[in-house]
This record gives sequence, structure tokens and C-alpha cells, in this order.
Amino acid sequence: MFLRVLLVNAAVVTVLAHGIAWADPKPRGAKAADPNRVVELYRGKTQIWNVCGGGLYYGTNGQASAWCRKHKHIVALGTWRVDRNARVCREIIWHWPEGESIRSKSDGVVCIEHVVAPDGSIWRSWPDESEWWSMSGDRGLLKGDRFKSQKKRRARKMGLKL
Repeated sequence: MFLRVLLVNAAVVTVLAHGIAWADPKPRGAKAADPNRVVELYRGKTQIWNVCGGGLYYGTNGQASAWCRKHKHIVALGTWRVDRNARVCREIIWHWPEGESIRSKSDGVVCIEHVVAPDGSIWRSWPDESEWWSMSGDRGLLKGDRFKSQKKRRARKMGLKL
């Protein structure tokens, strides 16, 4: 079962790092984005993870939750915030049934860096990546909690509150 959680995490990293648009180097002259602007880009939206058929929801109250159709018996619950350097930092804990008990594993804190280019466009980069991804026209960040019913059903079966 733990292997499945690792596979979900690997899929998430792959999708986030490579599944949004073509990557570029960091825009010349870019500076840290306004944290308030970054909050508004994520708040109340779901980052779609195409590889696993799910996504991560950035709640309006700082809560985060994730689910993947490919691993539908697993649900992740946690928090997210934007720090003063305009990094979106999230920490989610994956939960899954194993026999008669519920197992859990944290991803740790994962932060996505954001900068604003001289033309005003916002770019982001994932940890340990040199590529930067434009957020202009990002179709992978959709309004609303796109997998709420699936997460709620899964969490309820494990005795967790979404």
C-alpha cells in the first residue's frame, strides 16, 4: 500500500512539473510576485492532475485536499499558504485503508516559487526544477473543488473529516 502512495506522489510531481505548458528559463528581470496576487490565483481552485485523473484543491480557508481516480481509495488532507516570498507552500497527508486500520503519510512541505516578469505575467517553478512555467492561460488550475464528492465519500469511509 505504501508503494501506491509513493506512485501517487510521483505522478503528482510529474504532472505539476511537466503537464501544464512548455517550460522556459526564468524570465529575465523577474522579481518575486506579490503574495496577495498569488493567493488570488490559487484560492478556491483545483490544480488538475491529468496523469492520475484528479487534483489538489486550494480551499478558501487555507485547507487543501487531493484525490486521484487512479488511486481512488486514497485521499489527502492538509493545508496551504502563500509566504512573503510568494511561494505557495502546501503540506498534505495521504490517508488510505490497510486492513482494519487507516495508514497516513505526509508529503512534507512542498513550495512552488512565483515571480512576476517585467510584462506583468506570473511564472512558477517547482522545487529542484530549473524550468519556469507561465500561468497565463493555465487550464490546469480550475475554479471550484472539482473532486469534492469523491474526496468526501473517501474521507467518510475512513472516518476522516473533509
